[in-house]
Amino acid sequence: MGKEIEKILELLVYWKEYSKEGKTDIYEFAHWLLKNDVNYTPKESEDHQYPSQQYISSTYTVDDQLTLFWARLVRYTHLWSKKALHDLPISSVEEYGLLKSVQFLRNAKKSDLISYSLLETTTCFEMIKRLIKSAYLQESVDPNDRRSRLVQLTKKGEEIIAEADQNMRQLSVLLMGDLNKLQKEELLKYLSQLNLFHEKLYHDKREATFDQLLARK
Repeated sequence: MGKEIEKILELLVYWKEYSKEGKTDIYEFAHWLLKNDVNYTPKESEDHQYPSQQYISSTYTVDDQLTLFWARLVRYTHLWSKKALHDLPISSVEEYGLLKSVQFLRNAKKSDLISYSLLETTTCFEMIKRLIKSAYLQESVDPNDRRSRLVQLTKKGEEIIAEADQNMRQLSVLLMGDLNKLQKEELLKYLSQLNLFHEKLYHDKREATFDQLLARK
């Protein structure tokens, strides 16, 4: 109980500091605590135990640091996802993502799957063939255009997704590390904003050159 009282008193000190300018919103106070890193300083960032922390933090601009950390987190996602799917017949997080795309779109055109899954055209087609061969997907004739074929999940595909979903939820917990609830909410807000930016860019300028993407015109 003593430690709990200490924490409450500490919180009151921060509230006093926050409310000096007449602020009284409790939710804004929570975000203020998070923004000011109150009671949360990862040990790795304190003493730079790991080379990437020292190198990235001291060498690059903020934009460069964000990009480099992002790239490393993508790599960690691939590494840990392989372990999460290790005992399942799905060979990669991309295959899992494609199956989830089919699940969401239901009767999906291949062109829609390419757009939704963000896979390269050739990669997506080869993956679909592989998953059909494994009996996780099936094709049928599009009733609105008999020249086209639609892709659906099979019963076997639904079962493997249900099994993989459990592992991927555990992967999500692992990837969030030791972030607290408020930090996750802040991160979600900014990632959602970035996703919308890139989704619009992808749909509007998919065939553009890199210079045209930078210009965003």
